Amino acid sequence: LGQALVPKRSNDVAVKQHASLVADTLARCLVQELDTSRLRPTDEKLTAKYTLQVATACTRTLVRNSHSADQPYGSKEALSLVLNKFYLANGFTALNACLEYFTDVLAEHTDKGDVLNITARDAMTTVLGFYSQVVRYKFITEAVQSSIIQSRDYKQADYFQMGQFVVELRDAILPSVSKLWRSAALESIGDNHAKTIIEILKTILKSEGEDKALKRAEKATRRIQTSKPEFKLKSTEAVRDRKSV
Repeated sequence: LGQALVPKRSNDVAVKQHASLVADTLARCLVQELDTSRLRPTDEKLTAKYTLQVATACTRTLVRNSHSADQPYGSKEALSLVLNKFYLANGFTALNACLEYFTDVLAEHTDKGDVLNITARDAMTTVLGFYSQVVRYKFITEAVQSSIIQSRDYKQADYFQMGQFVVELRDAILPSVSKLWRSAALESIGDNHAKTIIEILKTILKSEGEDKALKRAEKATRRIQTSKPEFKLKSTEAVRDRKSV
């Protein structure tokens, strides 16, 4: 669904509005599922496994795997429209909370044979692996959807500029990953996770792909929708005709 939202050869405003609305609904559903506080208190193992499955489904929904002769295993690119809506719906705040939750689980359950330890490691692999993709500027700039939905005027409600989006994503991820790097749990999370954290921080510090982002001197603000658009039929004659038949 996320891949089919943005047609390559259509400039129809109505089509774009519908695509934006569907992407927003999809993103909000993902954020709602990531909110485990709405669940009733239950067994910790079940909660951890559920959160892992939701985080996995969420990260897969926001990424498109493309296959080519050069890269037989597939390269990853963002489903930019859905990812942008996910960011605007505070999706990365929810993912950061999941990462922090599993960090605490891992610090408390150090036995590598423990089910909670295994679940926490799998979840951290999923989230950190997703973050390592998101912070790469080519993940956004080379995505098919990015060039289609791009709108350079920040005064417009559908504003989307690739360099600016890269900055916003890195800004959303950096505090959580930095906190994990400084935490005492770093020693217990394993070498592979530590290497991924270093790679994420290294990529952010390089600041590649941020050259066309908005400057502070511009004092730009983001416009947001105050109400949901409603789509109605202009005429119900065709509906009445079908009922009569």
